[in-house]
Amino acid sequence: MVKDRDIVSGIILLVASIVGHYFTSQLGDVAATALSPGSFPAFIFTVMGLCGLIIIIGRVKDLKTKEDDEIKKLPAVKWATVIAYTIVFAIYVILVSNVGFLHSTLIFLFLSLLVLGERRPVVLIAVPIVSSFGIHFIFTEIFRIVLP
Repeated sequence: MVKDRDIVSGIILLVASIVGHYFTSQLGDVAATALSPGSFPAFIFTVMGLCGLIIIIGRVKDLKTKEDDEIKKLPAVKWATVIAYTIVFAIYVILVSNVGFLHSTLIFLFLSLLVLGERRPVVLIAVPIVSSFGIHFIFTEIFRIVLP
């Protein structure tokens, strides 16, 4: 059963990467930059497709060599956490267009850590600050991409 889920997950990743490549190829070139706007997304979709292929190949090999009893069962899904995280993400999507990337990402990462069970104050403060400012710096200063 776990093998079937992994194969399906691999196929979903592979199909999503193909669809993503199609849409990134539709982005136009900008003469002012060496890379097109679709270069970074294309790279990410390539990595995603390779991960899907690795999952599929690994699980197909497992089907040939291992018995079902040897495969570990997946842990039960904690639906309350899934629903809470979905709500936090929906709030983030709304906030990012109204408040801006930096502030909304700080809030999102803090709430995400809380929902996922993190309780150490240093982690709750340091991770959102370092991550948000780091991502903002990379995109605005290195990639020269204006964030909302």
